[in-house]
Amino acid sequence: TVTRKDNGVIGPKTDPDGNGNPTTPAYPSKDTTPVTITPGNNDTQVANATTTTDVVTFTITVQNTGNRTDTVTITNSQQDFPTGTVVKIYEVNPDGSKGPEITKSKPLAPNDNQDIYVEVTFPAGSAPTSPDKTPTVTVTITSQNDPTKTDITKDLITLPKVSFGDPTPTPGGDP
Repeated sequence: TVTRKDNGVIGPKTDPDGNGNPTTPAYPSKDTTPVTITPGNNDTQVANATTTTDVVTFTITVQNTGNRTDTVTITNSQQDFPTGTVVKIYEVNPDGSKGPEITKSKPLAPNDNQDIYVEVTFPAGSAPTSPDKTPTVTVTITSQNDPTKTDITKDLITLPKVSFGDPTPTPGGDP
């Protein structure tokens, strides 16, 4: 008797199970003005935006850990981003360029991987909805063979802090 097993994992670039093994070095985003993305060992990646950053594109790896071919549905949710933020998921072309926008993986054989891009667009110089929160995109995969099998990874963007007014005193003025 063959027992069918359907399951998949999603995680930072080249680390689909998100445990930090293999260690993925920091890498530049694929944007016009790239920022450095640092994968962690807790199924997360962090990008530090500058005041001119308005797009960050993360690379994420999906893997079929089941024992038969499966396609996974890919969804996302966003928390603590400024108004106007848009998240899109794209296929990665063989040459590394951005392919079409997708909502599911290609059919993945057992142990097969697929890289995807998660593109986050937000107003340049914007702040998170709360100063003590880090804006986060949670990407979820769901097996089409067995919808009870899901996995998530998180992409975080540290937005620059905003100062109001002029924090430096003017000579001769009130400190």
